[in-house]
Amino acid sequence: MTLLITEVHVNADLRDAAVLFLADRRITTKGRKSQYMHKIFQIPYLNAGVGFAGLAQVSASQFFPDWLNNFIRHQSDVQSIQEFAQRLQADLNQVVFKDYLRQNPSILHLCGANPDGYPELWHLRNCTMRGNDYFDCRPVYDLSEDFMSRNAARGGHNGVPSQVAGPFDVYYINGDVLPFHAAWPFLDQFADIMLSRADFKKLDTEQSLMTYAKWKMKVITTFYSAFAKEPIIGGPSDVFVLRPKQIPR
Repeated sequence: MTLLITEVHVNADLRDAAVLFLADRRITTKGRKSQYMHKIFQIPYLNAGVGFAGLAQVSASQFFPDWLNNFIRHQSDVQSIQEFAQRLQADLNQVVFKDYLRQNPSILHLCGANPDGYPELWHLRNCTMRGNDYFDCRPVYDLSEDFMSRNAARGGHNGVPSQVAGPFDVYYINGDVLPFHAAWPFLDQFADIMLSRADFKKLDTEQSLMTYAKWKMKVITTFYSAFAKEPIIGGPSDVFVLRPKQIPR
């Protein structure tokens, strides 16, 4: 499958946030190891990113990475991340083979800044998730915005300008989510102890955050490589960090 992670880290203001995208590169088709492909992509004109998990093919001859790159190149006239999400949903519902969607979960994360500079996280999915598994695969994609509509309030945003009660983090995970829940919090606990020592570097730059995220992913991918009968998460990983308050429009 894959492991797709989008993290939204908010300080004391919604405009003072960082968005991290992280994914492995292994692509499998029909249960067989195929090749390594990028699964996360930046959208420079929106200061946003998009990534996919689950179904890797749009059609018999085209994989998601090629299709998404082409889609991103042709949408530079959009005025908001919401408009981009709606266009993406409409096009995916037109081009992805319906038989593929009926048989496979397909999930995309789209995250970046809205016109106010606040983070938005748009989910596109054709399935329902219960626990660690996907059910009810449908031949169409549903669309929902989950950060501002739900998680920002839980983090302390009461609708008054952009202020929040205090720093908070939100994680969006799709693909094979079990290793995330099994490993991530314990790796953080280990790192918190070690990084509190004077002889370790602080995670105080975007580069250090990306290095830290790739280290945690590498723990998972090397475990799969060593012990899984069919390592469905693997290869190198990709990561980038966005600052939603920086809107280049």
